[in-house]
Amino acid sequence: MSLETHLDSARERVRSERDAVQKKQTAYKRFITRVKNLSPGSIQSGSQVTALASGGTQLLDQSVQTETDCAAVRTAFRETIRPHSVDDLDDEEPLLQTIRAELSESLAIAVAPTTETRLTVDLQEAIVTEAQSQRVDLQAMEAALNRERDQLATAADTLTPIIEWLIDVNETPLLDVGFEGLADRHSTLESHRDSCEQLLLTGKPSSKKPRVKPHMLGLCTAH
Repeated sequence: MSLETHLDSARERVRSERDAVQKKQTAYKRFITRVKNLSPGSIQSGSQVTALASGGTQLLDQSVQTETDCAAVRTAFRETIRPHSVDDLDDEEPLLQTIRAELSESLAIAVAPTTETRLTVDLQEAIVTEAQSQRVDLQAMEAALNRERDQLATAADTLTPIIEWLIDVNETPLLDVGFEGLADRHSTLESHRDSCEQLLLTGKPSSKKPRVKPHMLGLCTAH
């Protein structure tokens, strides 16, 4: 006989969510660093210059379009945060829509290629501030998941011996137990019920020990 409690699946789900939150925190940290390293008003060229063996230089890939500083922000977002934002979506989501969802609509508009806004110091600070705020929210979410993980671990510690006891006593029919054994079962069952109620109220196991009621002791003595 086996009993399903869904505790294992719940603990696995919390572990998975916690792992995703931690990875997204790291992505935000990388994004913030890359945005901070940008120089407001600069233009990053897509062309490359390589040194020749003769000591001169050669311009390569001249067909590549230049990348504005706001385009660099979009690229940084695409390569850091976006993969962790759309990993659970079935359909492809436009980049600016993801930026709007993660940061804000105003910032998505500001860095949009159609806006032609340059990366000013104020815009750079606004992007970093919003990203840092999102990272703080992720840290709070991780803390909440840690608490849930601990509560589930406590629940498992409390329920596992109870389930094992239920499975064990179920193997013996009540008619074969006798009065004394039946009294022990009722006492243990009541103690387990107290533990479950305590778990529901506080998330902590009950400190009460299994006890036998006086009238049950009387029954056992009479027997």
